[in-house]
Amino acid sequence: MNGDKDFKKHVKAVNTHFSPILDSVAENVSAMERRGEILERDVADLFKAKYMKGCEGEVYDAVVSSVTHWGIYVTLENTVDGLINEFELGAAGYEFNEDKYESITSRKGRKKSKQDLYPGVKVTVRLKQVDLATMKMAFTLVDQKSSRPL
Repeated sequence: MNGDKDFKKHVKAVNTHFSPILDSVAENVSAMERRGEILERDVADLFKAKYMKGCEGEVYDAVVSSVTHWGIYVTLENTVDGLINEFELGAAGYEFNEDKYESITSRKGRKKSKQDLYPGVKVTVRLKQVDLATMKMAFTLVDQKSSRPL
């Protein structure tokens, strides 16, 4: 039983010693973990960009992953992500629908059609540009495979 008392006494001493700095240590550990996650993402993005460099002009199957007012993000089967920018979509007759976060083919607000683009739609894209400095890829829309989400 004496060992139990010694253990409790030791725990109390440790708590007394570390209590004043515990919040600061926890904040520092959390900040370092966030930095590590950002670095991990950046390294993955850099390797993806290096992998795709030199493949400009190639055609790929992709899925619309997100629709924003500045363009449509697509994800290739190899997990590479990139953007089809709003200017190219506008030239192709697409317009962003803020209410539904989708790009529609008509500028007159008609009902959804097979050509509308929204998350989950399969498309064919061409790699337009790889920027190693920003680790970003730009694509152009070649064709839409179906209007059905995956």
